[in-house]
Amino acid sequence: GDYQRITDATLTGNLTIAPQNLLNGVLVLAGNVLVPVGLTLTLQAGVGLKMEYRTLVFDVDGTLLTSGTAARPVVITSFPDDAYGGDTNKDGPSTGSPAQWLCVRLRPTSSASVLDHLIVRYGGNAGYPGIQLNRSDLAMRNCAIESCALSGLQLTGGARPTVRQCSFTGNGAGAVVGATLDAVAGFFESTASGNGGGNYIAVDNPTTATSCTIDRMNQINGVVVLATQVTIPVGVTVTIEADVVVKVRPTNGLLYVNGGLNVLGTGSDPVVFTSFPDDAYGGDTNKNG
Repeated sequence: GDYQRITDATLTGNLTIAPQNLLNGVLVLAGNVLVPVGLTLTLQAGVGLKMEYRTLVFDVDGTLLTSGTAARPVVITSFPDDAYGGDTNKDGPSTGSPAQWLCVRLRPTSSASVLDHLIVRYGGNAGYPGIQLNRSDLAMRNCAIESCALSGLQLTGGARPTVRQCSFTGNGAGAVVGATLDAVAGFFESTASGNGGGNYIAVDNPTTATSCTIDRMNQINGVVVLATQVTIPVGVTVTIEADVVVKVRPTNGLLYVNGGLNVLGTGSDPVVFTSFPDDAYGGDTNKNG
């Protein structure tokens, strides 16, 4: 192979990787990546990482900074993927496929991370999403999660990231899963298409820890889906602005209010609470025609 192959990818100091550091534009990872607490990994525009094995994970306990651009994104993908960096594994023209590595996993101490123009492709092995945020309130801007085996973005532990103009495309499960109701307020102008489990934010974590305002920009494809019993506790107020559509899944969707709920629709742009199968508002969210 005409590339650098990394078998020990545990950082021992702060590190910046630029395209001029690479052979043929990529690093091939043959070992798990670990960014420990207190250390920072910076991936500059145009850097490509290819994960060689299905069991590999990209773990961040410290800080991950990706400074991609629209023309030169940072890419983390699978070894067979020729779309970025060319035919690295020399098997002739090929594309990757879902579940060829695990995921990018950012843990509670990684909230200072900023992911800008990062593309994640062909992850999702062993039940993982493309990116998992475990109590990480990081910032994502103009990122794309594509063709992963299960969900695109998974929030766990009550993560409340800021997600701006990101896209979730062709993943096997839902576009965004594990969200709390207050986490929805951190999404802005993001899109989703072709995801097998739905092209929306699924609120399937019942906890609402902070007061928030949800408006039309926070929705994906014009809806927020309640997929579990969600409680607004005493001392917390949720404000829902005009033109927000909340769809409730049958049997397990419920909004239980002990704190405050302000619903601020207008005559021309009401707030709508309706059932998951209702196509009249937000379109065919459940994809049943």
